[in-house]
Amino acid sequence: MAGPTKIEVKDVVVVKEPPRTCCWFIWLSLFTLVLLIIIPVITWYAIHQDCYKVATNDVCGHGTMVYINTTLFYCECHACYTFADDGRCNYEKKYYALAAVLQTMPLPGIFGAGYAYIGQWTFFTFQCILTCLMTLPLIGLCKTTGEPDGQVVQTLMFAILLGGASFLWWLVSWCLFWSNYYVDGNGIALYKK
Repeated sequence: MAGPTKIEVKDVVVVKEPPRTCCWFIWLSLFTLVLLIIIPVITWYAIHQDCYKVATNDVCGHGTMVYINTTLFYCECHACYTFADDGRCNYEKKYYALAAVLQTMPLPGIFGAGYAYIGQWTFFTFQCILTCLMTLPLIGLCKTTGEPDGQVVQTLMFAILLGGASFLWWLVSWCLFWSNYYVDGNGIALYKK
């Protein structure tokens, strides 16, 4: 039986290619980021067009004076505006479509961006807390190693329960936003073209 053989390797260059999985992830992240910015901006711009065309006056603000007779009149607000505290048409209504788009998009919607836009801070806080509570058990699971024990299974079940509740709340709010159910934080109906 012969002993171990010596093999000499000279001038070997090992070239490592970067992992290709990173590339698609970067493009997907950029595409998602662009969508998160562009869709609400386009929606806001499309809805806002007819509101900027409204002329203002000193008496009614963003409304027109409708005369009953030569000395008596009342203010009729443009559809985008309603009466403010000063009795003029200066309160701009929140846009139902923009709120619905913000609530529909997964990343801002799951945190309640639609509620934040219309000023419903109670619902916004509830949805943020529910979503954050859903992620805490998952972060704890990432730190565990080894075989799953009873506590890991309980934590996973708790995360699934909270995740389901958060997802269900998001779906219900999504439907309610698209049906124009909500009013803004001041109790004013949302503007719908």
